[in-house]
Amino acid sequence: MTAVPDWLTAALSRMKMPDAPVAEPWEFAVSTLIGQRVKVPGALDRFGAVRISRQEIGIDATTVPWASVVQVRTRPLRDVISGAVGRQASQAAPWGTRFVARAITTRATDAVAGLFQIADRDGPAGAMVPCQIIYRLRRKPIVINPSLAALAVLCLPAVSASVLATAPAGVLQHRPTGHSTGHSTPGP
Repeated sequence: MTAVPDWLTAALSRMKMPDAPVAEPWEFAVSTLIGQRVKVPGALDRFGAVRISRQEIGIDATTVPWASVVQVRTRPLRDVISGAVGRQASQAAPWGTRFVARAITTRATDAVAGLFQIADRDGPAGAMVPCQIIYRLRRKPIVINPSLAALAVLCLPAVSASVLATAPAGVLQHRPTGHSTGHSTPGP
């Protein structure tokens, strides 16, 4: 495993992480990290975005009110990271062959891999990570599955703690290691 890039460590050290539960709106996107090194097209502004406030949760381009959330599914950090490694390898196809596309792809891959490494290094043993948000839209359940980049942000210990502490009571569903179904637990 390669070392976490210095530019990523420096960028994260300058960033304020969210409180648990969130006290003021917090937003972060992997495109912000990439944009510090390479000009990112506007279409990628929400690439790997996570937004948390007392009123709503946002993953990638979808933002929903907490009042509409019926379930936050979690998994153990180590399971999420091990699953993400295979997922990242299968998504490694470049976006294009032009210089800017290669630079963005390389920077995005470095950022996502680095975020997972930081989460693995800093995450407490047994930490749970929010990996799916289910909300209701006109009585129909909708599942938000984070992109690989947003999942890397959600794995950061302060971010996952903030989401789990801010989620409404009764919506957390933990999925233990090796189990396809979990049991409901009361929220904070």
